Amino acid sequence: MEADFPASSKNTTGYMTGTVTINGAEQKFKSNYVYRDEQQGTLRFFAHMSTTPEVEPRTVIAVQLKSKDAGSGEYKVGDQQVVYFWCDPAGSDPGLNAQSGTLELIREDGPVPKISGTLKFEARNSTRMYQVNVSFELLGIS
Repeated sequence: MEADFPASSKNTTGYMTGTVTINGAEQKFKSNYVYRDEQQGTLRFFAHMSTTPEVEPRTVIAVQLKSKDAGSGEYKVGDQQVVYFWCDPAGSDPGLNAQSGTLELIREDGPVPKISGTLKFEARNSTRMYQVNVSFELLGIS
């Protein structure tokens, strides 16, 4: 799947696409920027969606796992390996960490490392509920 404009950071290319539902109102999510790194020995990746490149407001979906070497498999909120699943919809209050959810990760190491899979989670507080349902494929590490 291709974005309307390049979905890439310095060394990461790919996509994240799906839906973000905010208090019952579903919105399409199609990244126009993706990023993956191994900050402080962790596996971290995120995607932005905005109406134009590098312009606020933008919706951000992010994941961080404790080990940069996290393998293929299922990761759930509350697992020891999960630091966070996080969502910050455009124009909203600060983002929220997930209270429940699952990451299905497929990892392929090689000359151009690749991670792909699905991410489904819910994040809420007393006034907001976000439901994220996306698939992704990211190549390279920034």
